[in-house]
Amino acid sequence: MSSIKIYGVIDVSIDPVRSTLLHAALFALVLLIGRLWLFRSMTKAEIAVSAAISAVFYLAVTIAELTAPNCFFNFSPSLSVALMELQHWRSNLSSLLWKLTDQIEISAVVSCFAPFLFVPFGRKAVEQFSAKS
Repeated sequence: MSSIKIYGVIDVSIDPVRSTLLHAALFALVLLIGRLWLFRSMTKAEIAVSAAISAVFYLAVTIAELTAPNCFFNFSPSLSVALMELQHWRSNLSSLLWKLTDQIEISAVVSCFAPFLFVPFGRKAVEQFSAKS
């Protein structure tokens, strides 16, 4: 429910359960879109390698942000915004884990491994074509 007060201030009330369910549904939708559109021609091994590269990047950025807050923003605000855009998709998982564990650092680090959720959607092996005469 939202209401506008006398001076134009908007008062918003968010139900945390509905918000969590919406975030979980959006994350599941991203996984489904990834399965149907992005990874349908990739093998599980190829997706695992891509996920490992992404996870290392996310982990490096997250550790830098946890040890030195605003380190990227102080260096370059546009770099900070670009990194935020690259990592935004996994924030739903991080928020869900944070609500479950009440540990923001642990949830941020665990969510770095979210790209591995796409691995089960890959094909088992590359099809081998043989020339028959």
